[in-house]
Amino acid sequence: MLNALVTIAAPVLLIFGLYHLFTWFDLFRLSRLTYWKRVGIVALISHTLLVTGFLLFTWFDFESNNVFAGLGLSYSTFLFQHSAFWRLAAILDTAPMVGILAFLMLLDRLGMTGPVLLPAMAILYVVGGAQWYFLGGGIGLLVDRFWNGLKTGEDGEEWFQ
Repeated sequence: MLNALVTIAAPVLLIFGLYHLFTWFDLFRLSRLTYWKRVGIVALISHTLLVTGFLLFTWFDFESNNVFAGLGLSYSTFLFQHSAFWRLAAILDTAPMVGILAFLMLLDRLGMTGPVLLPAMAILYVVGGAQWYFLGGGIGLLVDRFWNGLKTGEDGEEWFQ
């Protein structure tokens, strides 16, 4: 249960922290954009950081296990069969997971084999980035509309009168 909570909370906290970091220091001139675009860009950056970190840590895990190297397994086999890739993709990156599965099913239908790691990573970065940009932007738009609905006046000073 704690792992599920951390899995859901980590991306949200990363987006929240990076959003404030990027707007406080005005990195990438982010403060000039509308709110939903700022949240979408920060969600895209957070997704890229999380995917890169997961792939790096999985690579280090693969390299540290001599059992897999002795069996002749490649990194892509380890990633797809012996790591938490599919579970995390199902929870956090649903659209890229469907894209990767469609790509693998297409290769199977055509009877082709070959390197699947680079196309899968490209799908993961591109489709996942688009998913999180639009999802983060949509959430940012909802929060902005909700916040604007709470405001009552120009500066909110009518509350005190």
